[in-house]
Amino acid sequence: MKVRWVSGKRVKSNILIFGGLGEPKTSVIGLYSDLLKTLQGDYNLVVIDPKLESIDLTSHSEMLGVGYSSCFRDLNDYTHHRGKVPIAAIFILTPLGSHYSILRELAAFTQLENALIVLEKPSFALDEVDLGFSTLVPQLNKRNVTVYFIDTAMVSPVFDCERIKNVFETHGLPEKIVALAMDNPMERYGDWGAYSFERKLPAINRRKLLSLADSGGAGLGLDMGVHAMAGLMRLLSVNNFAFKDITIKNVRLEALDVSGLERDAGAETQAFMEATINGISGCIALSFVAGKGGAIWDRRVELYYENLVITVSFGTLKSAPYIGVLDGNKLAVETFEILNSGYVQHHNDILSLLSNKPTNTPNVSPELSQDIMKKTMSVMKRMYDFSSEDAELRERLIEKVDVHSISFLGGEHKVNSERINEYFRSNHQSC
Repeated sequence: MKVRWVSGKRVKSNILIFGGLGEPKTSVIGLYSDLLKTLQGDYNLVVIDPKLESIDLTSHSEMLGVGYSSCFRDLNDYTHHRGKVPIAAIFILTPLGSHYSILRELAAFTQLENALIVLEKPSFALDEVDLGFSTLVPQLNKRNVTVYFIDTAMVSPVFDCERIKNVFETHGLPEKIVALAMDNPMERYGDWGAYSFERKLPAINRRKLLSLADSGGAGLGLDMGVHAMAGLMRLLSVNNFAFKDITIKNVRLEALDVSGLERDAGAETQAFMEATINGISGCIALSFVAGKGGAIWDRRVELYYENLVITVSFGTLKSAPYIGVLDGNKLAVETFEILNSGYVQHHNDILSLLSNKPTNTPNVSPELSQDIMKKTMSVMKRMYDFSSEDAELRERLIEKVDVHSISFLGGEHKVNSERINEYFRSNHQSC
């Protein structure tokens, strides 16, 4: 409900935004600017951020294009001043290391019934995954609080394509799946030199993505890997694959030896895993690779059959989702509108959930987002635990490299990637 009446006065509900004072051009808050512009007419947008005293709010508001109705340093400060105003939603857009503590604080907050909580990916730090999903989320759900998890891979429009919905029914289970999420490649990629690893290195340092305390206990493999795993779990979901678990066989962690890169001991820049996906109806071999600074910029799953490879790309912030079918030597590619992918789909879901109208159905329900993210984060946690829970021991296991190579994925993957890249080059597009 957008408007309520308190003591005879018309009162807008509040939307609390944790992490709303991040740099609009490089922080998560910038990706939410269009949604916030839509919401600010019907709700009070209240930012809760300890950076309050060090930020020029006027300048920040102009860069973001959004005006906050009020700002507070923490939830206690907010409660003291605005505790009786109804809360419609809470956006948690802070660094990963703070997600659990914020959600735990909210779970004890009395003014939360019927609110929507939006939690940016990855959901929880590795050592908080079990408690977050087994304790906090169920506790909030029992209070009629809706928890909706964000990851752009799970809302990709490729999953609405009938070919992908029925791929297992049409072709059977693939012999192998490669799930990958890579960005900021070492080389200049297409027309986007500004997104190369070298150009993005200052932003990686500034966001502390390789600080274990801030990044949730791991590095860029965790940051990017959630995309690949969430996309894989959505693919299994739309194909009614009765997922049971994933058996991990091998994990390889690498760290780029690059001048100027600020990295904690135990933080990787690429993670690779060999595993088996187990379901009631069968098993599928899995190769998983994620991180930054490689040779690929994409987030996708590749399905390998005897004479067929189907590539399902979720898209990136700058490239459109696509489906590639390599049948023998023939490659067919179907692309989707980038404007209808990524955060746009998430924002449509959020608007749908806030409308309180049964006719408005989100693309991904809160329940499905919880299920996908719980499975995703459980696998990610076990992947890092497989190498070591101890950061110093993990550091001794991390391979230091000058450049990441994904040659260990096999010759078929290399052929598939080269054909796809050649297709987009010849069509003057990037993928």
